[in-house]
Amino acid sequence: WVIPKSQWTVIAANSTMMNFERDAFNTTTILGSKRFKGNWKKLTAMGGINYTIGKFGETKFTNLSAVGGGFYSFNAGKKITGTLLVLGVYSPFTQFYEGNWWSSGLLVVPFSSWDYSITKKFKFNISFSGTYELNKNMLNYQVLTGGKVML
Repeated sequence: WVIPKSQWTVIAANSTMMNFERDAFNTTTILGSKRFKGNWKKLTAMGGINYTIGKFGETKFTNLSAVGGGFYSFNAGKKITGTLLVLGVYSPFTQFYEGNWWSSGLLVVPFSSWDYSITKKFKFNISFSGTYELNKNMLNYQVLTGGKVML
């Protein structure tokens, strides 16, 4: 939802992940984003919260986390555009129903997306992302490729 006078955008997302044999959880995210004006007009800041509830095997859990960061779009050449995104996720509240607590640190989620225009209506895309637990280790990473068709 875009709020035109303030240039704020509210983003709501929901995802459910299931391993049909034993695991299931649902995450709801609400973010606010604002694009800056002036020299930084391509920079957008974001902040919000995540709430997750679910189970791993027989263990139920809940999680509340804060999300903050931003993204920047740019032209890297005549046919190449890019987007850089960095999010920080802090989860001060994760409880397993058996009474165990998980002590989380700050997670950093970098994302980079690159589009190469092949025609006016088709772009090839490659993106890189991952999750890094600050001052500890890389939790995961991924490289994705695909095409974008403008209708």
